[in-house]
Amino acid sequence: MIYLLLVPLLFLFTKRYLLGPLHQINDAHLQLQNGNQDYRLPARASSLEFQQANLSLNRMADNLKTLRIQNYEAR
Repeated sequence: MIYLLLVPLLFLFTKRYLLGPLHQINDAHLQLQNGNQDYRLPARASSLEFQQANLSLNRMADNLKTLRIQNYEAR
């Protein structure tokens, strides 16, 4: 009986702390892929691992933007 009460809690926990951040990262990839060079993820995240992933994606986006500008200026 108590297990039935834990299922919704497990679902909410999984949605908030696992699926939510993964959707944010996926959305960021799509934004960058579609040319939105200024899209960044928040520095704070639900866990240290997602925080590091967000910072890494933001650094990658900064590097891509810098390389695009340098490539444009070189032409």
